Amino acid sequence: MKVLMKKSLQKVGSSGEVVEVKDGFAMNYLIPNNIAVPVTKKILENMKEREEKKIEHTAEELEKLSDYLVKNNFSLVMEKKANEQENLFEKITDKDIAQEIVKVSGIETQPKVEMAEETIKKVGEYMAKITLGSISKDIKIYVRSIQ
Repeated sequence: MKVLMKKSLQKVGSSGEVVEVKDGFAMNYLIPNNIAVPVTKKILENMKEREEKKIEHTAEELEKLSDYLVKNNFSLVMEKKANEQENLFEKITDKDIAQEIVKVSGIETQPKVEMAEETIKKVGEYMAKITLGSISKDIKIYVRSIQ
């Protein structure tokens, strides 16, 4: 019997996944305990629609991000407080860069950011690779100090 998992269950499947299980296991354990529901045509259609919307949304996000990157010559400027030796008071992580990209480019999905260094601790110029969906781009990150 095919069931749609509502909750993750070790060795069976994760939430949102369609799995094939024995009839007795589904009828006596998964369905009564609200862990899974039997798969119907309507459920499969809804899943297909959601997947199509997700793909469409990702394509729009990729387009927005590409437009932003081209407009800014594949660079991002971040301003943080620093001391006279140009050491930042607050380090910059890959998550901070992803959040800044979301903020300035107008996309909703956070891209994956890979940096050569784990964190940025000084004012300067750095390189990072951003990935959203199947597209990856190298960008320059300029960190400037503000007083």
